[in-house]
Amino acid sequence: MAKSNFSRTDKAFGALNSPEKRHLNNFLAEQVANASRVVKVSNVNTCIEVPKYDHRKMTSETFFEQCKTYFNSQGYDEEKHHEMLPMIFKGEMKLWYDSVSAGIDSWRNFEREFSARFDSNLIQRERSRILHSKRQTMLDPSEQFIYESFNLAKQVDPREDDRVTLERIRDSLFPEICALVGDIDPWT
Repeated sequence: MAKSNFSRTDKAFGALNSPEKRHLNNFLAEQVANASRVVKVSNVNTCIEVPKYDHRKMTSETFFEQCKTYFNSQGYDEEKHHEMLPMIFKGEMKLWYDSVSAGIDSWRNFEREFSARFDSNLIQRERSRILHSKRQTMLDPSEQFIYESFNLAKQVDPREDDRVTLERIRDSLFPEICALVGDIDPWT
């Protein structure tokens, strides 16, 4: 690329001394180089849903994985993920993020701040209470209830044996359905 300079015939430029001319020419060249940088334009991938955090159904770790998947699918560099967060937060979470964003300079820092606010021990115990008190009603489709309960159990304790999880789900089904299920072998 050719170096950009101010015209020597310019009267205002001609009145300057050599160091000032050099400084202005360097500044002009820098501005021209900045203006000619490539701008990345991309469409939003609408096939991937914008992640939404629901503390009753997921851990912060699950939310972080969903965010990373979303940002990667949109073509954002991993080191910039923490800068893209404002586009996914709404309502209370947006207000919270705005209040702490000045101190968030990395993804790890965001994870720490988010977990402290939205996935504290109290919230984790509430998620566990929901799991252990969940009961199917007449309006809950059985298959949906089973999958939601199984997913919640894995959020609360990913190491829990599937048999224990499935027995708990069976016992929380509507009584007539629970009686029909009985004991299953194997519990899968």
